[in-house]
Amino acid sequence: MISPEILRKYTFFGFLDDESLGKVAMLAEEVTYSAGASVFTGGDKAKTLYLLTEGDIDMRYYVEDSTVSGKSKEFSVGEVNPGEPFGLSSLMGKQEYTATAVTINGCKCIQLDAVKMLSMAGENPQMGYRLMQQLAIATFERLDHVRVQFVAASN
Repeated sequence: MISPEILRKYTFFGFLDDESLGKVAMLAEEVTYSAGASVFTGGDKAKTLYLLTEGDIDMRYYVEDSTVSGKSKEFSVGEVNPGEPFGLSSLMGKQEYTATAVTINGCKCIQLDAVKMLSMAGENPQMGYRLMQQLAIATFERLDHVRVQFVAASN
């Protein structure tokens, strides 16, 4: 558990009223990672939502060539900066991470039990609706970053 005041500082949780903020804070804990650590790997079961509080995270995507056995390529598909959520797949239907999150330097994160958050959202439809709005905003911001990288790499 962390203090609700810590979560209150971050835009992603700005929609929560005091009671809901307290409940979400009960599902959270602070964790640290050293440089080069993998927070999660694409394909892993997505049960945790993360919020980066310090450091930088590189989101990587791996593609295997189905026509050539063993041939694969890794792409950086974006960087997570302090204040941004990641592991967004944990709140989506498939609940499998689609990318790998690797720390660029030493990082601190808040990790939240996404399974319990989704359960809370189901019990409180207004909270669930607002959570999904925040999730959509974060997802489209991430997609915009990938588009910018794609265009830059194409030139």
